[in-house]
Parts: sequence; structure tokens; C-alpha cells
Amino acid sequence: MMCDRIGIIQHGQMLSIEDVHQVSTAEDVVPHRFDVYPVEAAVRYFASRGMTTVQDKDLVVQVRQKDVPNIIRGLVQADIDVYGVVMDKETLEERFLKMTGGAKHV
Repeated sequence: MMCDRIGIIQHGQMLSIEDVHQVSTAEDVVPHRFDVYPVEAAVRYFASRGMTTVQDKDLVVQVRQKDVPNIIRGLVQADIDVYGVVMDKETLEERFLKMTGGAKHV
């Protein structure tokens, strides 16, 4: 990588200077990909807890990182096999759009 920090400017004003490798905190709600079986049972598990899921290759759920261990325990107790959980990382473009108010300004 050629740089380690980025500056986000909107309408001539510096909004933020961030580390390119900035990671989410345990309190941030971010998408996590759950590789589980059976998927239908996992969808019902998340729905019963008020969590919305999106089914891609894996099941994608918006959760806080600190809640993931309890979610895994709950899935296993519900006889749902968990093969992996991966936190999706925001791209630089996604970070820019979030800070500047989204795609409507691009």
C-alpha cells in the first residue's frame, strides 16, 4: 500500500483524517458472514431475536462484534452447525460514502 492515512473532504471542508487500516470497535454494528447449516434454522434463530439476515453465499447479519460469541453459543445450542464467522470490512469507498452522506452526493 502506498499510503497509511486518508483525508475525507466534502465541499472544501476536511471531514476526517483516518488510518487506512482502521478497524471497527466491539460496539460498532457491522456485517458478519455466518457459514451455518441448516441455513433455514439459522434464519429463524436470528429472526426470533429481531435480527435481519441477508442470504448471499453465507448468511449476512448486522451485529456488534462483541455479541458474536453469544450468537455462536446460541446457534450451537439450537442445533445449528457453525462452520465460520467472518466480519466484513468496509472498503475505502464505503467509508467515504458513509461520512459524506451516501451515494446521493457522488
